[in-house]
Amino acid sequence: MDDGWLPRQWTEQGELSNGRLVPSAHDLIEVCPRHKRTVWLAVYPNGYIEATSKLEWRNGPCINGPYDGEKPIACIKVELDFEEGEGL
Repeated sequence: MDDGWLPRQWTEQGELSNGRLVPSAHDLIEVCPRHKRTVWLAVYPNGYIEATSKLEWRNGPCINGPYDGEKPIACIKVELDFEEGEGL
């Protein structure tokens, strides 16, 4: 039964403001979960970059790395904040 126009309200994220925390067919946009990670990029003399979530190399020379026994020349902390599926 079509009773005409109905008033609706949406959140700033484009979700239908219906008092429930579940996706609705009336949402304006698909909202994907966000993820946050801290990673470290170990940079080696030849330009090789290795990403890791730990700073194990700080305890001594890298083992099984691109330069067995050599330390990276830099280790850069990177804070990631991304939406699930971003870049795919």
